[in-house]
Amino acid sequence: MLTLLPSGVASSDPPVTLSPRLRSDSALRYLGTPSDWAADILQKLNYHGPLALSWDDTALKEAISVHTESKDVCVILGASEGVICITKEDNLENLFEQAQLQKADKLRVWLLSIPLPKIPLILVATVARGSSTKAKNLVDMHHQLTERLHEHNIHPVSLAADGAEVERAAQRMITAAAPAFSIYAIPNKKKGCSVVLQIPLYYDKHPIVIIQDSKHGLKTARNQIMTGARMLIVGCFIMCYSMLRQLADHILGPLFWHDISNAKKQDDRATARLFSAVTLKFNHENSPEQLGLSVYLFVLGELIDAWQNRNHCNHIKMVLRAQFFLMAWRSHTVAHPDHNLNTHFISRELFDIFLTLCDGLLSLIIVYCK
Repeated sequence: MLTLLPSGVASSDPPVTLSPRLRSDSALRYLGTPSDWAADILQKLNYHGPLALSWDDTALKEAISVHTESKDVCVILGASEGVICITKEDNLENLFEQAQLQKADKLRVWLLSIPLPKIPLILVATVARGSSTKAKNLVDMHHQLTERLHEHNIHPVSLAADGAEVERAAQRMITAAAPAFSIYAIPNKKKGCSVVLQIPLYYDKHPIVIIQDSKHGLKTARNQIMTGARMLIVGCFIMCYSMLRQLADHILGPLFWHDISNAKKQDDRATARLFSAVTLKFNHENSPEQLGLSVYLFVLGELIDAWQNRNHCNHIKMVLRAQFFLMAWRSHTVAHPDHNLNTHFISRELFDIFLTLCDGLLSLIIVYCK
């Protein structure tokens, strides 16, 4: 594993073990002190405002390499356990003979961002890890990183990750571990549809807000309609793959054939076309009987648009509309004798992602206003 500094130059300092437990479990290792670089950049920019911390994984070519640090010390790189120092040659042989090393196949990157235009991201840390790394180990990495940032009085307001199950589990654990919370409630007369916001407070009551990648959630919403495992039902109206095919088959339709035939699940452009105002208008005018699809495209498309350039009043209206719709839709599905959540409602994962998007944006508005 190699940790890069924000300048893109690898540090020549020897590896530093943060803790034996973390070394064996989650492999978070640093070369130098990346938080020093982040603090230095913020000082040079004379920036003292809010910050956002995000992280993501990318594929890493699996390889194990051995480097000689000195006559008696070797360093093994590329294992998911982290940088391993071997002091005796026979220990190195035993290690390879017993096949105890698991090759890292992912590179995890933490980035600190200033929410202002034309300012590049600040690379805080990177770590090589395995695909089987558990959420608890990811949380340990996060806490050690935030401890280092805290030493420099750097406290990100938001924590962003993608919608993978392990990432959402890690975010829930980060929230649960908070020593204090700020709680806000938005009541609703409909049972089970009230909104309760819990904003975790860390390090002398510094708020953090858990958020998701909004465009990743929209791609998942598109895939829900295209899967044959579900028949989404909103009230008396269904949503299914054939409706999207009609939009693509129509000579004036807004969708392309490759948007729905052997479509890539992570196609950003196809997703943007499906949830565009043009598609919504075309479907409403040419297929008014497909009201469920029109409502689905409008409400969820508005939720993602709420994360773009809008004033606070519009933000709140768009988010609350989506949140109340999702909660009421789920309550209706549960109460209906012929419907069930596994077939006629969006997946549990997508429901959780959308609620996180709703709660996250409302929480950010509260935090920034205060």
